[in-house]
Amino acid sequence: MSYRRKFKVLLTYMCLSSWSWASFMTPPEGVVLYDSQCSEILQRFAQPLLRQAGLSHMKIHIIHDRRFNAFATVSGEVFVFTGCLTGCTNAQEWIAVLAHEIGHIVGQHSIKIYDEYVRAQRRGILLGILTACLGIAGGNPAGGAMLGSISGQHAMMDSVSHYRRDQEFFADQWAFRALQDLGWPVMGLKTLMEKFEQYRDEGFEYLRTHPQPAERGRMLKVGSGTLPESLRQDWKTLQWKVHAYLSAPAEQPADLPLWGQAIVQARQGHYDRAVKNLSRAVRLAPKNPFLWELYAQCLWYSRQKQRALEALETALRLRPHDRGLVTLLAHIVAEMNHKSWRSRVTQMLERLVLQDEDHDFLWHALGMLYAQDQKKGRMHVCMAYKHYHQDQKTAGYHALAQGLSLLKKNDPFRLKAWDLYREWIQPDVSRGTFPPLRF
Repeated sequence: MSYRRKFKVLLTYMCLSSWSWASFMTPPEGVVLYDSQCSEILQRFAQPLLRQAGLSHMKIHIIHDRRFNAFATVSGEVFVFTGCLTGCTNAQEWIAVLAHEIGHIVGQHSIKIYDEYVRAQRRGILLGILTACLGIAGGNPAGGAMLGSISGQHAMMDSVSHYRRDQEFFADQWAFRALQDLGWPVMGLKTLMEKFEQYRDEGFEYLRTHPQPAERGRMLKVGSGTLPESLRQDWKTLQWKVHAYLSAPAEQPADLPLWGQAIVQARQGHYDRAVKNLSRAVRLAPKNPFLWELYAQCLWYSRQKQRALEALETALRLRPHDRGLVTLLAHIVAEMNHKSWRSRVTQMLERLVLQDEDHDFLWHALGMLYAQDQKKGRMHVCMAYKHYHQDQKTAGYHALAQGLSLLKKNDPFRLKAWDLYREWIQPDVSRGTFPPLRF
């Protein structure tokens, strides 16, 4: 694996795993949060900016982290912290964050950071050796070695910091032009710089994620523009949802809608109150699948299982290919041991994992249904893919071994198992970490 590929993997899989809201439990820090409604809202903000960048698509991930931050990866994805979503005062600041990160993708800065880091590391090592040699020549080898180490590290980090400042200025200017071309407000960029000035940590300048915000803010011109009303409403919905699921009851927005209040009540274990609020909400907006999904979850936790299934059916009629809805349905069907539904839901999940293999919770749900159907070979392959996405290689190796030992040669899941083995396990087999699989 190349160093660039390792860098990409490190950034993309830095989080523990994906997390769905379905349990109403507060997720641990560091996980990627999955929510269909939030994902759609983020994409609606991104699409006009992506067209400005000449890009067709970009994945945006939400990480549960209270710090105000966001970053772009080598693979052209954006990770945004929940602290950024709750910390932005308005939609103008959020589009400034998003446009800025897309500017980094346009400039291919993640790749350039890595290349510059390697070059700076080499320069730092050479400077460190030279300084250490001067110390030896002066009769103080220990002092020379220490000074050499510090000089080398400082030279390396100073070089990278100058490069980072160039990148930040480029991303700011790209964001400014893109927002102006769309006729969207650019004032958020300026207020964002002021916010960065408040949030920055003490320490060396090059250790800051977004260097020199005050200077960058002075370079930005103030312009006018209007954000579409639909996006302003989307922003309120996004903030309401993140607050409802993550913030303490006393910190909730004063204008939290009925469904937001229901989430807060469900988090406190008051499911009957949540059901009443959501019953009113779905009557007011009967074509909103996300309300029906929430309603189904609260009905389930209030032990009204058949009504929960009916509510989820309504949500799926409105959004038939939604991964989150199908996964939730799989858990309900499995717990109810609902045989008439199990075959149908299994087929839905099989189609989804063929379209998009990147979600561990889809593989977990499918494996759970295969286990109930006594299809243990396929269940083990599903678990192997789940371990793959959670970077649990030893557990994944054993799951593949068990799956391959049970699957028939013409089973399509056997081919998927070998594909995963060749991509993920075989390099370690060549190094002697694992014994080869032969079935």
